[in-house]
Amino acid sequence: MKEKMKETYTKQEVIDILSAAIEDRAKWFYLVLKYAKEAGVDVKPIAEKAIFEFGIDKGNKFGPNCKTANELLHKIHSGPAIGAFSMDIIEDGEEKSVMEFSSCPLVDQWKKLGCTDEEIGTLCDYASCGDFGLASVSPDLNLEFDELLSKGGKCCRMIITKK
Repeated sequence: MKEKMKETYTKQEVIDILSAAIEDRAKWFYLVLKYAKEAGVDVKPIAEKAIFEFGIDKGNKFGPNCKTANELLHKIHSGPAIGAFSMDIIEDGEEKSVMEFSSCPLVDQWKKLGCTDEEIGTLCDYASCGDFGLASVSPDLNLEFDELLSKGGKCCRMIITKK
């Protein structure tokens, strides 16, 4: 019988591993969309639908139907993703909650790949469909971004409000 090797990682090592995995996802995402576009496929409706559905799945795993803004905020603000996206809670209320992401491994990778500002903005628009899908399983809440790193902002500011 094989013995399992137990490894221990520091918080920063976990963040670095997760960030690298997110960057890998950003690269294959970019390549799939690039080659679909080259093949004449209109990627926009496909990407938006697929990533929104992915977000719904994540939202259902978080526990669907959050009733307050801060309930959803705290479900999103959990685990190693906090460090990978440098997430900070700015406002923590039942009616309105705000979180800022001061870094984004997706945007970082798209920049490394040499994507134009316009391409990065478009890729981010598609990627954010996952956030909107996640929020959609809580019909009492609304989610929006009023600032994005991909569009030249100093952060991505996620705002969750009660409808």
